[in-house]
Amino acid sequence: MGFFDIWNKKEKEENEPNLNFNELSRESAGAPVQNGAVNVYSPKGYGDVENIIDALKRGEQALVHLEMLKTSTLIRVIDILSGAVYAIGGGICEVGKNIYLLTPTPVKTNG
Repeated sequence: MGFFDIWNKKEKEENEPNLNFNELSRESAGAPVQNGAVNVYSPKGYGDVENIIDALKRGEQALVHLEMLKTSTLIRVIDILSGAVYAIGGGICEVGKNIYLLTPTPVKTNG
């Protein structure tokens, strides 16, 4: 059972609406976030990182999928995003292999 399966099960148990991540995907970082939605990003390179940082500065959360990047690029993107998150006082949490949740406020983990 993967992270999203566990997450969806927990949501159903709490009688919260089930979120469909395909509906949460944004074509551009300028799309508004409503009802605590999460922007989903799959950057192709360094140029896409600016949109993610801009979303964080607007107070939006970002779920970032990095599995399509080469290892060397992936490491640099994580370095850049980690620095941005630190600068705004936010949080970062790895939720899966090469999948990160970035928030404009600190993330509390159970681990």
